[in-house]
Amino acid sequence: GNFSFDLTDLNTGVYYFKVQETLSNATGWDYDDSVSVVTVQVTDNGDGTSTAVASYPSGNAVVFNNVFTPPTINTADVSINGQKTISGIASTSEEFHYTLTQVTDNTGTTAVTSGITDSASTIGAGTFSFDLTDLSTGVYYFKVQETLGNATGWDYDDSVSVVTVQVTDNGDGTSTAVASYPSGNAVVFNNVFTPPTVNTADVSIAIEKKIIGIDSTDEPFNFNLAEVTDISGQTVKDSGIFVTTSIIGAGNSSFKLKNLASGTYYFKITESIGQTKGWTFDEAAYIVKVVVQDNSATVTLVVYPSVAKVVFINKYTPEPETPTTKPPTTKPEVVRPQTGDNNNSSTIFSLISLASLLVLLASQRKLKPSKK
Repeated sequence: GNFSFDLTDLNTGVYYFKVQETLSNATGWDYDDSVSVVTVQVTDNGDGTSTAVASYPSGNAVVFNNVFTPPTINTADVSINGQKTISGIASTSEEFHYTLTQVTDNTGTTAVTSGITDSASTIGAGTFSFDLTDLSTGVYYFKVQETLGNATGWDYDDSVSVVTVQVTDNGDGTSTAVASYPSGNAVVFNNVFTPPTVNTADVSIAIEKKIIGIDSTDEPFNFNLAEVTDISGQTVKDSGIFVTTSIIGAGNSSFKLKNLASGTYYFKITESIGQTKGWTFDEAAYIVKVVVQDNSATVTLVVYPSVAKVVFINKYTPEPETPTTKPPTTKPEVVRPQTGDNNNSSTIFSLISLASLLVLLASQRKLKPSKK
């Protein structure tokens, strides 16, 4: 900046003024120790006035130049450690948050204006730290506390811990920072989990199996209930409820669902398509909407399509009987002498037989003795 010396009532003549800077000891400053002599000539103008003119060693002013060199400051880094413990549950994916605020003293009541602040977090139980850097020599106080959340079932730790950090210049161009905790080697927060009371309900969804084409059967029929995402029933819910049941022949059964929390559920009911010969299996699909109300644990069932009951009908068609065919009876073949005349063979055979018979009778008559 600029400065000036205002001199008044100078008489006619020549004056010399020495101008110099007062040397001080402010940290980092190199002061200008130069000396400048300014000559002032006062001349009588002969009209009742005078004129004063200043002559400088150089230019139109005395100039001083000071140089600032930032001082070397030894600093130190320190980590303020914390630990989260939980009870009432073995593990959790809940996230917990913590804050660090620089305060004026170990009471922790007043924050330092524009002081150091930091934050950290853990998933469930674990350790955390606030990593502070470039702390100059001195004593610091930091208030550490947990941010109180509102997750269901969790009792948050509202304790406040003040950690003292002492930074000491080692005299060798280094400094050391040491953190002192209220207890132990870390700030500890313990959160307690109490499982919330949840109203649940049990649901029984009835089904019926009918058969046609046969009076009764010991054929087992199997049925599936799968939780789906909506009333369309197109998408099975990931990790949803899946239950099976079976009926021997015609009859009734039910899907028993336990401990359903409040909310709306959709279930798709189908029959397993079997391969038993003669049976036509029912390919119908029913969507059942279940509404569980938390305040009363009541259940509302809605079946789509709108029917009074979930019914599957299987049809039995007997296989047609295959007729049995008896093998043809084969008569023994009679071998007859070939005469060359197939039409007269029977007649010739008969005549030969008759002639033989007559010869035999004649012979027997000659052998009989005559009576005398």
